[in-house]
Amino acid sequence: MENKKKLRKVRKNMIFAAVPMLAIEIAAIVYALCIHAWWPVFAYLGIAVIWAVPFSRYYFTSVAYICPECNHVFKPYFKEAFFANHTPTTRKLTCPNCGHKGFCVETYGGDIPAADRK
Repeated sequence: MENKKKLRKVRKNMIFAAVPMLAIEIAAIVYALCIHAWWPVFAYLGIAVIWAVPFSRYYFTSVAYICPECNHVFKPYFKEAFFANHTPTTRKLTCPNCGHKGFCVETYGGDIPAADRK
């Protein structure tokens, strides 16, 4: 239950951080349409990429995944988790314990060391 509360807090932090970026995106698009030029949108894209890198790191260091086969809790490599197919609460990963490749349930993992990889 405590993990659910912590995971909910991580998700709330993501939403609160995403709202200002959404406002900047909308402003850039509206401004670009008003001046009939697309450079504000491209400038926003540069800002968005710079913002997304540390934000993604924060998210993936705060969550872990539970294998549906062996119930092993693990943290995948950033690249594997970032590019994996996913739903809002699961991600298709390979379990380092049993090798099962499937949709693993997301849980809070801020206190789990990242060294739990094979």
